[in-house]
Order: sequence, then C-alpha cells, then structure tokens
Amino acid sequence: AIVMWTRERSFAAQAEASGLWALDELRRLADAGDLAAARAAASSVESFWAASVSTQPLAFERAMNVAVILDAPETAAMLLRPFRVEMLTPDHAAALLALAGHCGPEWMGGMLAVWFGERSRAYHDAELRRPEWLASLPGLCAALGGEGGVTRGLLTGSWRWLSDQIRMWLGYSGVSTREEHLGKLGTPLARLLEATAAARETGLRDEILGFLRERGDELRALLVSVMRGTAALSPAGRPTSGLDTLASLCALRLGELIARPVRAEDDWAIAWRDTCGCELCVPFGEFLGDGSRRTLEWPLAEARRKHIQQSIRAAELPVRHQTLRAGSPYTLVLAKTDALFERERKARQRAVTDLAWLNENWPAAD
Repeated sequence: AIVMWTRERSFAAQAEASGLWALDELRRLADAGDLAAARAAASSVESFWAASVSTQPLAFERAMNVAVILDAPETAAMLLRPFRVEMLTPDHAAALLALAGHCGPEWMGGMLAVWFGERSRAYHDAELRRPEWLASLPGLCAALGGEGGVTRGLLTGSWRWLSDQIRMWLGYSGVSTREEHLGKLGTPLARLLEATAAARETGLRDEILGFLRERGDELRALLVSVMRGTAALSPAGRPTSGLDTLASLCALRLGELIARPVRAEDDWAIAWRDTCGCELCVPFGEFLGDGSRRTLEWPLAEARRKHIQQSIRAAELPVRHQTLRAGSPYTLVLAKTDALFERERKARQRAVTDLAWLNENWPAAD
C-alpha cells in the first residue's frame, strides 16, 4: 500500500499516528524560533488530538511544556484537554507550576476542572482510578511546595468528587451495600486530609471535618475506615490533618451506637427510608414502623406486589415475602424476620471491637 498526503498535511498525518512525535516536533519548531509554524501545526491536530494522546501518561508533561512555549491559551487548552487528573504525579510538579505561572490562575482553574472531568459522566463514575490516585495527592501537594492556586485547585476538585461519592452512597437504601462502599472511600478521604496538611489548607480541612460532623452516625463505617487507614501515620502528623479530631468523632459515633438500649424482644419496628412516597409505600412504611405488628396480608395486583418486593430487596429489609395464589388479586404476605435482632447484635459487637481498636491506636480518641 502507498499512502500519500499533501505537504501541507504532513505534520497532521504524522501527528495522528503518534501524539508523542507531534509534541516533540512542536517543541523543535518553537525552539528553532518558528513559533508561528508551531502554533499553526498545533491547531491542525484538534479534530483527532484526544485519540492520539489520551491514554499516554508520558505525553502529559510534554504537552504542559509545549503549552507554555506556544504562549497561546486556546491552543494550550486544546493540547491539554484530553488528559485526566489521575495522570498527574509528583514528578509533574515543576511542569504544572510553570504552566500555572504562565497561563494564570483563571485559565489554570478551568483546566483543572477539565482534568477532573467536572460536568461529565466520568466525574460521577465511582469506578474511576481516582481513589487510587488520591493516595499520591499528599506527595503531589508537597512537591508543589504549597503553591496556593494549583494545590488549592487540586484539593477542592478532589473534595468535590469525593463528597459527591459520599452523598451518592448515603442515598443508597441497602445498609450493607451503603456501608461497604462508604468504607471504600475511607482511605481516599484520609489521603485528602493528609494532603490538606501538606498544602497548609486549613480552611478546606475544616470544611471537610464540618461535613463529616453534620452527618451523624450515617458515616460511621466511613469514619472507622479512615482511622484504620491512617493508624500508621506518625503522631506528629495527626493534628494538622484533622485526623485527631476525626478520631474523637469516630469514637463518639461508636459510643452512641453501643449506648443504645438493646431492642426489646417484642419490638418489631424497622427503620426504612421511603424515597418513593407512593400510595403503596406509605402504608408499607407504616407497617414497618409499627413495633407491635410482625405480619401483613395484603391483596395486591402483580405489578403492585413487585413494587413492594423490589423495595424490600433494595433496602435489604429483614422481611420475608410470599404470594398466596388464591382469590383475585393474589395476596402478598409479609413477615418480619429475626434477622432484625441479629443485625443489631452484630452491629453493636462490631462497634465494640472498633472502639477498642480505636482507643488503642488513637489514644486521644477516648
């Protein structure tokens, strides 16, 4: 096969095959003093640039350096738009500072928002590599040397994403699933707090602590996960990151659970979040909340039975359901199960274990 293109399209054709080559060629043109040619060449790759470099971490630093040399904000934004914040490492600190200093805080803030994927579906995707990347954030902030604009942008962007994840899982009705996923966010949250200490961003640290304090015991699993993920942190680093304060809050939440009266043997009340409010969920919620009722026989059409059954499954309610296939409509029979008592017993025992561990590893918490 013979591939031909016009001389005017030579750069674009080769750039589409290799984004790394294109960045090196742009650097060569600029260093040779032909800045106009470099800018024109860069503009010619816009239609395919994202596909050429988006999966190449090596291209990130080169693109930042070229963006500074080209001294053209719109072209710089185009070259850097395909990258993700997860590609940033402490080794990029010098290039990132040069870029921020050259393009200014407003431009840099917009670029960070793009890298964080804000206002995009990816921003809300919990399966991103962002939790893993957050482990490197304290080192990145330290490497940036406390440069306010860039570090603040990285920290606030990280907190926006992380707080969105926390709110999302708080709204999940299934208790075990909710606590499992909140627990997975503990280590990223711990690293973020450590990063605020490295950057001396006490305002954001206090904002995070206030958010966690206001949520009551809903975040108990998250708090325990944070503490277990930072037990090895030296005592000197704990106060500035706010982790000492968080340890005390965690101890308080665990103590509140342990201090609750043990459920009476005849108390069958089940707490449930009715996020639907329909004509079926209201009476269903009344049944769940009635501590003196254990069973309910409810004549319902098939679609209405399925709605209640789905609510039971989604919220992982300790309620057994079966359908009596007699009469019209069939009857949905609901029965609260002993799992209600067993779950509370296990939660209390887990809290006792966690509090003992916390008091041993974070003495100030007690």
